[in-house]
Amino acid sequence: MNMSFNLQIIIYFIINLVSLYTVTCFFKTTMKLKEYIPKLYYLITYISYLGINITTFIIAGTPLVNVFIQILLLILLSNLYHGDIKNKILISIFFIAFMVSMELLIVYIFSSIFKINTYSVLTTDSSKILGSVISRVIPLIIVKFFQSYTEGKQDNEPLNLLQAMQILLIPAGSIFVMHALVQVSLFTSSNIQWLIISSIIVLVIVNLFFYYVFDKLKKVEQTKYENNLLKAQAQYYIRQQDNLKSNYDAVRTLKHDLKHQLLYIKNKLEENSEVAINDLKFELDKLIGSIELKELTFYSSNTIINSILNYKLDNAIKRNIKVDVKVGLNNSALVNENLLYIILGNALDNALENYNDKKSSSKKIVVRIYEEHSNLYIKISNPYLRKLTLKNNLPLTHKKDSFMHGIGLKSIKNMVENNNGQLRLSHNNNIFVLEIILFELVKYR
Repeated sequence: MNMSFNLQIIIYFIINLVSLYTVTCFFKTTMKLKEYIPKLYYLITYISYLGINITTFIIAGTPLVNVFIQILLLILLSNLYHGDIKNKILISIFFIAFMVSMELLIVYIFSSIFKINTYSVLTTDSSKILGSVISRVIPLIIVKFFQSYTEGKQDNEPLNLLQAMQILLIPAGSIFVMHALVQVSLFTSSNIQWLIISSIIVLVIVNLFFYYVFDKLKKVEQTKYENNLLKAQAQYYIRQQDNLKSNYDAVRTLKHDLKHQLLYIKNKLEENSEVAINDLKFELDKLIGSIELKELTFYSSNTIINSILNYKLDNAIKRNIKVDVKVGLNNSALVNENLLYIILGNALDNALENYNDKKSSSKKIVVRIYEEHSNLYIKISNPYLRKLTLKNNLPLTHKKDSFMHGIGLKSIKNMVENNNGQLRLSHNNNIFVLEIILFELVKYR
């Protein structure tokens, strides 16, 4: 099967497209992508990578020159990510070594399994196509496994069987189909062999599209989760505003009726009779009852913290749970609002959901929030009942255990680590303690 030069370029372009996606996934796992880079810069970088690769293929340089060019291209791609140049060079060299090793290993396995001479594998058109595609698809599978494992470890969610099947099933099936197509091509006329090559190209594109959709779906789930957090944040605002409006309306009503009530009291006092005194007591009791407003505790001058604490600890008051709260923030202190709602809100939810003082000497939820030298410190402790085991600084959950309901502590851990902070969880004598330090978070007016 003799391929035209144009067809070879098309195949080589598709193969390099797979390589580009693979290295992008690898870099995203080992480095942090820079924010606010113009899309045009991404486009120019990716086109440059593919263009230089195609040019290298046309010129047909020596293997050593090709490896050197690949390292330079990876360093070019690494400019889209944070990190020092030394680290980027080491990561690029490691990736090239990984890809070359995989290519040599696949050639060896291919020739051993199918009893084909190694020279034939490297020179026969059909074998070259299949070998080139497989040597790109298999590293992509490995990198996707590595990416999913790393992301799962960060979220304390180990890679499960379903995720493994999603990563492996379609690429593995595609490799089988591609091999079958190449075998069929050996026994068909040259008139339809171009269809077989086109089929292989389409299969590679389908694999790339599948992984692209797979990544997008994960982002959609993350977006849904963030939207739920925003909804929870909105509930804090609504609850606070409802309380304030209720108090305001009550004060307006009292002000409106106060003149008439005072006149009534004056008349009863002037009567100076036993019946008048009893009527007066009854009216005063009614008046005292109408003054009852929704209680809002002002823990600090920070309205955001007040809003969260009032909203969350209202549930504790309803459940007759004692709370001990101390907040120490400078009047001019400014704290990231979204971060506070997620971290403090989830931490209080966790303390309330798992409160149980049957076996604990502590009979209350203790909350401490204060700032010092632009650092924000949060400490929350609550009594709990069940046996607790920590792994990767997060409690292990059980089917019958409500501890860490949902993804609260995972959200706290991710937000703290992503904002230059530290999270420490500890337990002793059935008291669970959550401690957070967020460095340089507090700004001042």
